[in-house]
Amino acid sequence: MLRGAAVVVIAVGGTGVIKMLGFLDKPQTISETKVTVDLDKVRNSGNKCPASWAYIGGGNCQRVVCKELHGNHPDLGGKGWKCGSGITGRWVLRFGEQVVRAVTDERCPLVEPEIGKNNSCQNGLTEKEIFAATDIRSGRI
Repeated sequence: MLRGAAVVVIAVGGTGVIKMLGFLDKPQTISETKVTVDLDKVRNSGNKCPASWAYIGGGNCQRVVCKELHGNHPDLGGKGWKCGSGITGRWVLRFGEQVVRAVTDERCPLVEPEIGKNNSCQNGLTEKEIFAATDIRSGRI
């Protein structure tokens, strides 16, 4: 609570209307705010890829693989993925060949993930924050 104030937010399923109930030592007040959320777009594009897969846009995910090449794929470097070392040196991040559709996971924001990230919970996070995460933001769940 902030100085005796509390706000309760109630999302009205799929309508894009959010009702907020405010309590400030006054009788209960209700205000409505219209929020545009294209739920069909999120359902069609998804907001989460399977573990070890990265979002490539258009509702699609592609497997992240490690190969003995030079330089990470630009869409994967710095996005929370890592490779070990091989016989000839450090392995780099690349996309595999297979593509699958992203799914919708309501634990993450209902927006598309950033390109190269596993889910929309990772949007705006640094690679260090993704590596430190132990929940869905890690991309391992």
